[in-house]
Amino acid sequence: MSPLSIGFDDRWVEGGIGRFSREVSSRLRLGGATVELLGIRTKIHNPLGPLMIARRIKRQPMDVFWSPGFLPPTTCNVPTVVTIHDLIHRRHGGFARRQYYDHCIRPLARRAQSILTVSHYSRNEIIDWLGCSECEVKVVSNGVSELFQPEGIALDMGRPYFLYAGNHRRHKNTERLIRAFASSSALNECILAFTGIPDATPMEWAARDRIGERVRFLGKLDEAALAAAYRGALAVVQISLEEGFGLPVIEAMACGTPVLCSATTALGEVAGEAAILVDPIDTDAIRFGMENLVENGSRRSKMRALGLRRAAMFSWDSVASRTFEALQQAANT
Repeated sequence: MSPLSIGFDDRWVEGGIGRFSREVSSRLRLGGATVELLGIRTKIHNPLGPLMIARRIKRQPMDVFWSPGFLPPTTCNVPTVVTIHDLIHRRHGGFARRQYYDHCIRPLARRAQSILTVSHYSRNEIIDWLGCSECEVKVVSNGVSELFQPEGIALDMGRPYFLYAGNHRRHKNTERLIRAFASSSALNECILAFTGIPDATPMEWAARDRIGERVRFLGKLDEAALAAAYRGALAVVQISLEEGFGLPVIEAMACGTPVLCSATTALGEVAGEAAILVDPIDTDAIRFGMENLVENGSRRSKMRALGLRRAAMFSWDSVASRTFEALQQAANT
């Protein structure tokens, strides 16, 4: 029996979807499948993407097409599997993005043999949005890369620091994070560190709250540098208003770092009982959580142990196995 031939949109290289794409596609190859790259060179958000995917599929032999992101083809002569990680871009991307999702992506996604997603929260959102039966949307989850482990170099910033890993879009809730830090006793001895280059908006918030000297930007980090930043942090804070999964939560836990995160959407689901969970719109609750982490060393030690056990439940091998099973089932329909 010949190996499963998977057509693959290889443009996803950045952020959480890029991580998912690399980790899963590499394991599919190791598992014996052939992964045929479409080789499209236009940007992910080109509105003609679904049409370009369809044209490439017609030219390449394959058993099944898999999109690691949200883009299905306009037409397809082979079974299709599409990964929709969440609907945050639709909800927070403005009117034009919402129209594109609703009137282009949604009808095309409904034609797919299977939709994959990364959390039960996202699954419920997608089922409601697509109006499809529950069996058509499968949770494959996310995993933790091997670089994220307790042993290794730890970033030293000269004093304890809280770390936020991610961008600064509105739903990430970084304004409340800065406000909570500014009003906390943690300000006396800690730094608030952000991944990425200095961003004007958070810097304005920090200046408004008179803590500009306590806020640092670490620049764009590769995985090794990000792991070092996790290890060195007193805690990682992820208080988004909405997440489809929240990779920094389990990556930090895998590095042995305590986590303070939102109790809502997928973050509470992913963190379980291994994090301090707070209401992301309650600035006082966020402040109290940060102060508790600074003052309570035994709590931090307990959270490290709980976090390591929790992170061990998220394996890229398992994610790839579930994805391969869905692709095989689609190919056999």
